[in-house]
Amino acid sequence: MSANEVLEAEWLDDERPIPGRRLRQRIEKAMGPILAGLLIDAADLITFGPIGVVLGIFVGGGLAYYLGSVEKLPLWKRVLLSILSAIYCSIPFTSMLPAATLLGILIRYWKSEEED
Repeated sequence: MSANEVLEAEWLDDERPIPGRRLRQRIEKAMGPILAGLLIDAADLITFGPIGVVLGIFVGGGLAYYLGSVEKLPLWKRVLLSILSAIYCSIPFTSMLPAATLLGILIRYWKSEEED
């Protein structure tokens, strides 16, 4: 290499640093399970009463499956999460209990212990 040659950084599209990407990834990683829990608790809240017994199965199950796919969970975990959420959203008198949010907080807490 001669003294006159200029070194240029070659970036692949996936490796190019994008401002704010790291911050967004950290926020998603920290808040993902908690926000998913908040959404499932909100679905449980809107499916109260006798209609919620039937509607909660579809709303809670569908939302949990979607959130599992957003989090890139394996299929069996998505299905399990969907079944548990469908049961949770269809059980009467759970509207005021933020169980899904608390579970999301615990999941995030346990993940932070594993990373330390």
